[in-house]
Amino acid sequence: MKTPPNLLQDFARSLELEFVGSTTELTSFPSGGAMLDVRCGGRLFVMSHTPQQGYAVDEVRADDGWVAGYQFVSPDFEPAAEKLRSLVGSHSTNKNGDASVALNLVVIYTANLEAAAQFYSTMGLDLTLEKHGRGPEHFSAELAGTVVELYPCTAGKPCGGSRLGFRVSAIEPIVEALRRQSAKVLTEPHDSPWGRRAVVEDFDGNRIELTQADDSHA
Repeated sequence: MKTPPNLLQDFARSLELEFVGSTTELTSFPSGGAMLDVRCGGRLFVMSHTPQQGYAVDEVRADDGWVAGYQFVSPDFEPAAEKLRSLVGSHSTNKNGDASVALNLVVIYTANLEAAAQFYSTMGLDLTLEKHGRGPEHFSAELAGTVVELYPCTAGKPCGGSRLGFRVSAIEPIVEALRRQSAKVLTEPHDSPWGRRAVVEDFDGNRIELTQADDSHA
């Protein structure tokens, strides 16, 4: 099992590859703690680790002064890493220096088109059956400008491997409906800094994160 400093070191490398122009600096302490500094878009973000408190994430601003406490604290590495990646990503640019890129298409390849359509319809997607030219029949929906398509698997387009996130209106009834369809619930609904959250797995092994935000997490 990797130690926290090694986890932070690997994470720092992945951030530099993912966010062009970002730089990282990792400092380890004799106490077993560590501090990762990430500079991106003229801003400084930090992730610290101590054996007593776990992982903490925040943005350092010039007018902060000395403030005790962090914006986000977690005993586990993965939630803290997701939070830091989100903060850095909100101030990064792509490889062409263009900060205006937005997700507009998600394609999911499935071994059972009808079952997949029912699965994603349960989460609230308004799917329609489509066929373009000689291409296969598939389902399509649009979510706030992002097109989500379900295609049958082929030899050149294998199933599984995707991770998607959907904001939903009521997370518990949706998770229960998916469970009745024999979907695998990997993480039961729970409160998180981003709202009520759960993670499920569809029939092709894609992990789906469901988030129900409320006013306290806005």
